[in-house]
Amino acid sequence: MSELFAFSHPAFIWPAYAITALGVGGLVYWILSERAAVKKRLEREERRAAR
Repeated sequence: MSELFAFSHPAFIWPAYAITALGVGGLVYWILSERAAVKKRLEREERRAAR
């Protein structure tokens, strides 16, 4: 069992930081792309309503 805990602390922390950064980056990208899509749809609907 001691072999399981023989890894150093940075061996666990840095990969966790990297995975978290990738997840947060992907989430921000997704949010911005969804925001752009909603903005386009809103503009299209506003133009349609103005006719």
